[in-house]
Amino acid sequence: MRHPPLTRPLAGPGLAEFAEFPRSPAGPGTGARRVPLVAVAHGSRDPRAAETVEELLDLVRRDRPGLPVRSAYLDHAPPTLGQALRGLPEAVVLPLLLTEAYHSRVDIPAALTTATARDPGLRVHRATTLGPHPLLVTALEHRLTEAGVPLGDPDTAVVLVSAGSSDPRANAVVAGIAGHWRRARPWWSVVPAYASAGSPTPA
Repeated sequence: MRHPPLTRPLAGPGLAEFAEFPRSPAGPGTGARRVPLVAVAHGSRDPRAAETVEELLDLVRRDRPGLPVRSAYLDHAPPTLGQALRGLPEAVVLPLLLTEAYHSRVDIPAALTTATARDPGLRVHRATTLGPHPLLVTALEHRLTEAGVPLGDPDTAVVLVSAGSSDPRANAVVAGIAGHWRRARPWWSVVPAYASAGSPTPA
């Protein structure tokens, strides 16, 4: 299974290509400064969703000491992406999304366009979404192990459930992850399912 590169540039004023977690000059004698990371999640009315995002970003802060890290949400929770970018001269924007669906292709670029129009000096580098990536399967296997499921149990059928999207390309990514996982492990089966806007449903 071929996986996309970590990052991808956007065209337009204030948007520039970058390498992983770039550094910018901080002035004579001060060395390079780390470009802040702004991780943007979907957002939820359930406060536990934001709590999980913050726990994840705390791990990033622990593993990347000195890297400024901010969170942002597309819906239902503050701060918005525009609010999180306010006051920054430069930032890496990482979508905490599984696929390149509507939020990634439309909502995030629109928010970045608004932010750079508000502050023409802002330089933004946009990373790709999280999937498809083999580490996602590794995380899923950790969850199954925690639940007491033997890894690759040939008597166990796995249903890989995602939120679902009106964009068939996004649903195809989930199906591709399920197919890759099925080939990599001797599960009885691994099938994709979608909570909405796709089929089959988990039921």
